[in-house]
Amino acid sequence: MYSDFYCILSGLPELNFQPPYHYPEGVITEILSLLSEKDKQMAQYPLYQFDNYNIITMLNNYQRDFLPFGNYSRDELAAEIKTQDNLPEYLNYFFEKKQEQKTAALADSDELSLARYYYLEALKIEDSFLQQWSGFEIHLNNIRTAIQCRKYNIPLERREQKRAGQESGQTILGTDDLVDQLQLSHSADFGLTGVYDWMEFLIETEKKDLLTAEIEIEIFRWNKLDELVDGKYFSRDNLLVYIIKYYSLVRWNSLTQEKGSRALGVILDKITTNYSIKELSGEKI
Repeated sequence: MYSDFYCILSGLPELNFQPPYHYPEGVITEILSLLSEKDKQMAQYPLYQFDNYNIITMLNNYQRDFLPFGNYSRDELAAEIKTQDNLPEYLNYFFEKKQEQKTAALADSDELSLARYYYLEALKIEDSFLQQWSGFEIHLNNIRTAIQCRKYNIPLERREQKRAGQESGQTILGTDDLVDQLQLSHSADFGLTGVYDWMEFLIETEKKDLLTAEIEIEIFRWNKLDELVDGKYFSRDNLLVYIIKYYSLVRWNSLTQEKGSRALGVILDKITTNYSIKELSGEKI
């Protein structure tokens, strides 16, 4: 297996997070064609985030582009939304819960629910790297939301506090110590500098202009990916890192500075997809 990954990884073009964020087209399709079925399933998992985006777009008839980077084409996804015959477990669960939520007192947005189920499954997937990376993303997003809410004086609410039709604040999920700390702490760093060695960096970065902050945080994410595979060279984890970085470049390549600033503004205005590892781990699918 080492030799298989060596052959794949040693032949891949190098990726660099530098403007204009070039990426080699067609590489991911080639990678997937060389993998065993199990490895292919792991490698496809990061791509489901594009499918999530496209599902929300199609369900709500949003006027935005279909992202052609997921595991399903537009026609395939339209068919799956109707039949749900060949979807991963978290998507089947999403559609099941969507039917139940029509009459529930507690109503999350489709986007929030789908992201939560995606990360819930990622935290249970049989791959330690994907579990670690998903946990990091969950905490990073939760903390960023708390910083933004404090910056703009927006209430930070738990999921159980937010009822259907209420839009008074940003939703934060979970009941673990991190979520308690974010909601209740009045200290500048939420009392988390001793817990996360990157907390001071994140607070200072969020004070900068929007585009600069997003670029610096994306570089931070790339460094975290490298940290998670430190000491590994030709493993499936390295391949997953390559795929995640590749689609980071795809995203940034599509943004001019002017267009990117507008798009990133929308992203930060809608940072409601926040997760607590303990809360997610306790939910059943």
